[in-house]
Amino acid sequence: MTIFLTEIAISNSHHKNTTSYFFSFLEDYLMSHLSVAKFGGTSVANYSAMQACAKIVIADPNTRVVVLSASAGVTNLLVALANGVEAEERAKLIGEVRQIQEKYF
Repeated sequence: MTIFLTEIAISNSHHKNTTSYFFSFLEDYLMSHLSVAKFGGTSVANYSAMQACAKIVIADPNTRVVVLSASAGVTNLLVALANGVEAEERAKLIGEVRQIQEKYF
């Protein structure tokens, strides 16, 4: 990548603002050649939903980054735990998180 950056800077040194030109070029290139796929919630709630996500990723050769967030229900449980709850409620919420983990592992 360093060679690429250097070559762009040298070949466009006549441009008033080489850095600006380079980042504009890089942004245009990345935006036209890079897809980021983000899935979460019900999109990753079960095996068949995850298979559908995989098909979406495989269908687009420009997808270079796949981001997975929490599956359905997990975010709400984590927020509840982060807000602080009494020991009994905490144990219940942790049990629910463990049930979700066991479903996928």
